Amino acid sequence: TTLHAIRFSSPPVAITHPACKAVFDHSRNKTDQALREMADGGGVIGIVQLNPYLGPRERNDLGDYLDHIDHAVNVCGIDHVGIGSDREHRPVPDTTMPPGRWPFFLSELNHPRRMETIREGLLGRGYGAADAEKIMSGNWYRLFGEVWGD
Repeated sequence: TTLHAIRFSSPPVAITHPACKAVFDHSRNKTDQALREMADGGGVIGIVQLNPYLGPRERNDLGDYLDHIDHAVNVCGIDHVGIGSDREHRPVPDTTMPPGRWPFFLSELNHPRRMETIREGLLGRGYGAADAEKIMSGNWYRLFGEVWGD
């Protein structure tokens, strides 16, 4: 379905909330082929921040999350990777989430300043400030401008 959507879409495609299947083989995560084709069409992948999709351990961590970002950048290029976040910025106790693999959120990102934590993690991995800003927001702004206009 993902490949068909990419191939048949005229504007660039947003893949908003998966991670990378090559890093952790989960049915929600996307293959390198899908990432390459999405990038070739000008799209953006937003790496999801949810524990069950990032690795096999009970408690994955910020390093696991950043591994998915690194992999996506290596496959797609810096201009096609973003943050997949659509939740509020307050901490969410694990007890309020529906049944599933627990904990649902990464403890290092379950606080109001989680976006700053991700940016600091990117800088700590050697991304320059301009590239970190692309991942944090710039790539989404570009995509939205191309698809919806300025």
